Amino acid sequence: MQISLELLAPARNAEIGIAAIDCGADAVYIAGPAFGARAAAGNPVDEIARLCRHAHLYGAKIHATVNTLLQGGELQEALDLMWALYEAGVDVFIIQDLQLLEHPLPPVELHASTQTAIRTPERARDLAALGFSRLVLERQLSLDEIRAIRAAVPASCELEFFIHGALCVGYSGECYLSQYLTGRSANRGVCAQACRSRYDLVDADGRVLVRDRSLLSPKDLRFDARLADLVAAGITSFKIEGRLKNASYVKNVVRHYRNVIDQFIASSAASVMPGTDRASDEAGTSSARQNLFDAVEGAWHQKNLPLHQAIPQPASDAPVMPGAASVMPGLTGHLYRRASAGRVEGGFTPDPDRTFGRGWTEAFLDGRRASLQSVDAAKALGEYIGEIVAVHGRTFEVETDKSLANGDGLSFVPAGGAASVVGGRAELAQGRTVTLREPIPLLPGTRVYRNFDVRFERELEKNMPKRVLDVAVEWRSGDARPRSEPRVTSESGLTDGIEPGVIPESGLSMTIVTATSQGVTVEKRFIDEAPLAEKPEAALDSLRRQLSKNSGPFAFSLDVIEANPVRFYSAAFLNSIRRDLAVALQERLESRRPSPSLPSPLSPGPDSPRPVLHTPIPGAAAHNVSTLDIPAELLRTRYCIRRELGLCKRFPVKPGMTLGIVTPGMTQQSVTPGMTDTRHPRPDRGSGPAQELYLVNQKNRLRLVFDCARCEMAIMRCNGRN
Repeated sequence: MQISLELLAPARNAEIGIAAIDCGADAVYIAGPAFGARAAAGNPVDEIARLCRHAHLYGAKIHATVNTLLQGGELQEALDLMWALYEAGVDVFIIQDLQLLEHPLPPVELHASTQTAIRTPERARDLAALGFSRLVLERQLSLDEIRAIRAAVPASCELEFFIHGALCVGYSGECYLSQYLTGRSANRGVCAQACRSRYDLVDADGRVLVRDRSLLSPKDLRFDARLADLVAAGITSFKIEGRLKNASYVKNVVRHYRNVIDQFIASSAASVMPGTDRASDEAGTSSARQNLFDAVEGAWHQKNLPLHQAIPQPASDAPVMPGAASVMPGLTGHLYRRASAGRVEGGFTPDPDRTFGRGWTEAFLDGRRASLQSVDAAKALGEYIGEIVAVHGRTFEVETDKSLANGDGLSFVPAGGAASVVGGRAELAQGRTVTLREPIPLLPGTRVYRNFDVRFERELEKNMPKRVLDVAVEWRSGDARPRSEPRVTSESGLTDGIEPGVIPESGLSMTIVTATSQGVTVEKRFIDEAPLAEKPEAALDSLRRQLSKNSGPFAFSLDVIEANPVRFYSAAFLNSIRRDLAVALQERLESRRPSPSLPSPLSPGPDSPRPVLHTPIPGAAAHNVSTLDIPAELLRTRYCIRRELGLCKRFPVKPGMTLGIVTPGMTQQSVTPGMTDTRHPRPDRGSGPAQELYLVNQKNRLRLVFDCARCEMAIMRCNGRN
């Protein structure tokens, strides 16, 4: 019994999706030509089909996003598109508008988008009851909240969570800020990212407390160090944000998290059973694995399922790390496995710091901790290089141990953080001395970041890894034994026999059988007219050598040789056979759809003679929580400007704490309780209700409401925008 862990990558287009698969993604999410939450990332259906073929080669899945709210005449168009995408090979639909459930849908997995506002057990339970096989959770949840949701839904409902990338400041699906300010609705796929704009923070008397800063722009998520905790909480799909990101970002981040997940699988597979090397009184299972066991045994047993049925089944039988043993009493084999097949070899060494990032946060996973604010820049700052120690015109010296190159893109954060971030390009980099192409007013103490790494970008482009499928080969030659029926795979039931020509009823024949880790078998049979080998051992060595090479994405290994008598085959002949086998295997694999990892109650049964439609659910649209109307509350969030300013009564400033937002006259140094703005004193923390605060952007004025009982901040419309 194994738990399948999926790495889910974004793709703006098919080329980026293919690169993500090659770098180790188990699945890719991508939009068709319409109705995706990123309207700028749409793709023709034939391009989706091309991506599906490549993904299915490795047993990976393609998730199509149909995650916007639909307007009057769009429903039938969306349904037609879903059927076209199904015919193209799509394995999953991610949806937001629940009125789609009231109509017949293709027989594939349905996932509830994060836009359906999944942040409570009650909401999760309602959506699971509608037949969703997976829920994409709100980004701002804590581990305790994830555990509560896991306990509230059936074992057949998977949980997906964003582990890397942009953090929306408002709760997903219920943010109307962009629509209010620009007319572009996030629920229609055209969010203007108003949270990344610059605002003044103004009090009720009109005093400007903070001027022209990205006050609603949080840092980016990064949970590579928290994978075990997320698995223990019940997450089995790990999603990378970024359908508008470029290929460099996707390749780099996917490869990084592929390594992280593989290392977790390997480390968690070490035996903790009594009598093994690691067993001891204090060892047992790790806290993460024990939490997972408790969740399975406790929460999932509530559904009256025995443990062996409660554990999610693997999507396919791709191999996991060798040398692993059971880590759960009562279970055999490996506890975790990858959700697709193939190993990633060679290529660049990933480093998330060297592509897009606004600084990193673990958000609210452990409750409220450090600052979330990316106030210095709403765009990518990049990798921290060091501080400027001297400036001479266009040339500066930086204190750093990093190596800079001509053409590197740099961003500069002035000391004190009061001025805007500026950027420039290195024309000449010699050690710690850099000359810019254009003059920029810089001062000693300015922090330098690299947001475009020329050498790393070149490495990402030219040194791609290769994803390889291991194939076991069996060779048998001798007396012909004709078959009365073609060979059938034991796993899929597909007829995979390839028998060119006429096989004689008697005489000599040669049979070559290949099998992939996904259970697909191809057999090739020939009349064997090769001459007897004068040197049998040398002939067998040649046979093994030529049929144990790579062809296309396959790494062949000749594991079984039965040859009586031993014959001599030319290298050209054997290479031709290997290439033919590779073509046949690739055609078979590309045409297969991976089995659903956890079948939805509405999915077709395994014995259905034809696809069965998802059963329509009357009244499903009533469960929609988002709207295209603009409410008075434009967004709600756990991010709090008061806390970032050090004004929060529940979480006062402590010695050594760094504020997320520094007001004029302050520095980015550690602060102490009672530190105030040098121009505008802060409200007395011990007095009555704090003054009202507003965000002002040009003519737009937004009122901030602080719901301290729930530890949330809301942004409200004002009666007048001025």
